[in-house]
Amino acid sequence: MSTCIVICHFALPVPSDEKFIASAKKSVPMFRKLGPQGLLSKDYVHDDRGVGGIYVWKDRAAAEAWFTEQKIAEYTTTFGVRPVLSWFDSLLTVDNVADEVRVQGQRLPEG
Repeated sequence: MSTCIVICHFALPVPSDEKFIASAKKSVPMFRKLGPQGLLSKDYVHDDRGVGGIYVWKDRAAAEAWFTEQKIAEYTTTFGVRPVLSWFDSLLTVDNVADEVRVQGQRLPEG
């Protein structure tokens, strides 16, 4: 089973790093609680076109369970703009933190 990566992007004015971090910290507790639902990690990101998040889910089903039309409507209300979602199935992962390589979520043997 492949992990699923979702990039959620909002075309919004980019705040300063300090304001962005302060705002993002407010939602950290909610995302910390999503581990049992399959959220492996979330990065809060911005570029010159807006802000967003990179979500890594245990599988596509977990990602789809979060990113429902209701959740997208909630985000649209909160941020004042509908997010654009990009979906990716991660087939091969080089994880230097865990010191392993995974194919469709399964660790490759050493060697």
